[in-house]
Amino acid sequence: MNASNFALLKAEWPDFHDAASKAEALAYPDARTAFFHARRGLELMVHWLYKHDAALKLPLRTT
Repeated sequence: MNASNFALLKAEWPDFHDAASKAEALAYPDARTAFFHARRGLELMVHWLYKHDAALKLPLRTT
């Protein structure tokens, strides 16, 4: 496989790197699975943002 566009994230955010790299690798051969990994990566980053930025507050869950 060629070098990943997400290799620079591996040291600091290994979980996000794994999800993003899998999504990237599967984009053409299996788009549905790639979408799953892309969404997982985005969810990890959103959780990281809420955890590390005191200005952000989790929205209330109504369901």
